[in-house]
Amino acid sequence: MSDSCNSLLDPTIIAAVITVAGAVVTLLVGQMVIRFVLEPIIELRREIGLIAGNVDFYANQMTGDSQKGDEAREVFRKHACRLREILNITVCYDLIHGIWKMPSKKSVIRASMELIGHSNYPKKPNYDYDRRRDDNIKKFLNIDT
Repeated sequence: MSDSCNSLLDPTIIAAVITVAGAVVTLLVGQMVIRFVLEPIIELRREIGLIAGNVDFYANQMTGDSQKGDEAREVFRKHACRLREILNITVCYDLIHGIWKMPSKKSVIRASMELIGHSNYPKKPNYDYDRRRDDNIKKFLNIDT
């Protein structure tokens, strides 16, 4: 019986168990970082790219009561909600946004507010479309113009 206990305490077996345990812990931590940090950051970058395209695409559709104007208002509201959703699922965003050159949490929220403002844009004809909201969205989300 003592021989079997001694074989379990063999340094080679102990080293193998520690190595396997370390690998499992490393895998779990790596998967958590990927799932809760990297994937949301990639989603946010993708959403910012979509917003950049839509701000320019719908720029001439926001005035008047056109079908594209209604579509634009819906698209901007969805973008605003999606930005907030991504912020809320990203772990430690305040600590990590600088690493990937992402906008601050405050800037993302302000951009979301501007997008909501876009979605509430009146349908009445307005030939003096104010581009400040577009400019603010681009500024808050670090979108190059």
